Amino acid sequence: MAYSYNPYALVSLGTFLLNTAFLVYVLAKNPKARLNRVYSMMLLVFSVWQFFEIFLRLAVDKSTADMWARLAWSSVAFLPPVVLHFSGVLSMEKRITERWYKEAALYLPSVFFLIFVWISNLFINSVVLEWWGWTGYTDTPLFKAFGAYYGIYMLVSLYIVFIAWRQSRVQIVREQMKFAFWGILLAELVGSGSQIIAPALDLPTFPMGGPATLILAIFFGYSMIKYHLFAIESVTEESKREVETRLRLEPGYSYLVKEDTSHNSYEMFRGMVTSIPGLCLTTFYPPKFRQEYNLEKTPIIWLTETQTSEKAVSPYRLDFEIIYTLNSFIKENSGEKGSVVFIDDIEYLSMTNGMEKTLDFIKMLNDIGAANSASVVVPVDPNTFDEKEMGNIESLFDKVIDLRGSPRVGVLGEGMEVKPGYGYLFEDGRKEKIYRLLSRMEKERSLLCISPIFPEKLRKEYGLRGEAGRTEIYWLTDSMEAGEKRLSPARLEFEIADVISSFARENPKGIIFMDAIEGIIRKNNLQKVQDFIKATMDICSVNDCTFLSSLNPKSLEERERSILRKRFDYVLSDDKVERDENL
Repeated sequence: MAYSYNPYALVSLGTFLLNTAFLVYVLAKNPKARLNRVYSMMLLVFSVWQFFEIFLRLAVDKSTADMWARLAWSSVAFLPPVVLHFSGVLSMEKRITERWYKEAALYLPSVFFLIFVWISNLFINSVVLEWWGWTGYTDTPLFKAFGAYYGIYMLVSLYIVFIAWRQSRVQIVREQMKFAFWGILLAELVGSGSQIIAPALDLPTFPMGGPATLILAIFFGYSMIKYHLFAIESVTEESKREVETRLRLEPGYSYLVKEDTSHNSYEMFRGMVTSIPGLCLTTFYPPKFRQEYNLEKTPIIWLTETQTSEKAVSPYRLDFEIIYTLNSFIKENSGEKGSVVFIDDIEYLSMTNGMEKTLDFIKMLNDIGAANSASVVVPVDPNTFDEKEMGNIESLFDKVIDLRGSPRVGVLGEGMEVKPGYGYLFEDGRKEKIYRLLSRMEKERSLLCISPIFPEKLRKEYGLRGEAGRTEIYWLTDSMEAGEKRLSPARLEFEIADVISSFARENPKGIIFMDAIEGIIRKNNLQKVQDFIKATMDICSVNDCTFLSSLNPKSLEERERSILRKRFDYVLSDDKVERDENL
């Protein structure tokens, strides 16, 4: 075997290196994701082809070139099915991906062509030396059959991606399919034009199949990495404890569960995920759920704007990442048993996205679930919506279950433990009790106190002095009096949020107290304050801080109080502490 330098081999070398780099990156990013594995398999076919083509270009004698040409075409034989396979997985085309034997059947014609590449000259007759180097001479009947096979598979790939692009109701899917469609089309124009059409017309055109695979890899990779945010594993939990549930979920049905808290719904969900895969979408910090309900494996997506290592997405992205992730999970687990999806806190979603948009989201999710044997469970506190809104929500579900009543209650005393990472709302017009609690806790933990009470009064009456400067007190006021740290109640999203964020990051396990939240609401509005509390709770959860807030219950209507209560883990009222089961 003899080889010599050929500058045209650099094209194949560059394509090989880039495809291999994409393969390693995508597979390392998430080897468990089915889409990543199929994409990597496609890149492996591309890379092997280009690897063999490098030596084909460098070969000096005809016998050596003939061997490398047959090796290269052995890889090319699998290009049509692997592109169609990836297109089917990307677009979630059930007719291609729902059974393993259907996927395997895609590759059978390629095995047939592979055999004839090596046992006869019916596919590759010989090799010829062109101005760019050696190339396989393929003016044979079997190669023409392969060309038809190749063309049909590519047209089907284009078709299923195009249909997914034009017909999907999910905007992010449309964007993803659009990139995939133009990638296939452009790659085909470049590759097929130079390696199939041109030879058929006896035009000596430089073969651009390698660069065409790179075009395809870039477009497919971009559409996958940009829009396929997480790989949601299909797992079930071990049944380590007896789970009591009042409801048996049927595949393909949607359930609206009315309750003051989400505890019963979560117990229901925990019971289901021992037998079928489940996915939970929630506004509350995932580690709390895992600990509270023993959810060790079940994927939980956190709706938050906070930077975190958890699987997280912005609550404002209903039409994009949220519905796409749920859609992908449900379709990947469609079947006789199906899956279960739990959507917590539609109260918050409706305030951040608007009622109409939230209703559209629920309707779309329930429709996807019904078509793919997935149960959808959505808890709701009826006190947070008016009668008309509740009517619109109820109309979207197959079954409405009322489980209101009986929250768990404990006694609030001087020795009460305030846990790091949790939030507490104190509903009482009297402030003595909570300030005594703060005075006790500041001896052990750093404290940030934001209050409308003049700081000197707090120091004098409640002894909030701190040790080694660990207590910071900010006066919540519009006054310009000098001598104290001040925060304007109207500057919620700027000054107040910045102070809290900085304190939480610099003082892990610290305590943050926001007094008289009703004054903040008066200066802003309920939605702004709800977003602020949500962001504060998220930051505190990530940094293991405790967030405390006080509210005079007479200052708000019942519906407004219910909305605020949803943001906290515990609600303290009078001499009792009521657990908000939103955990």
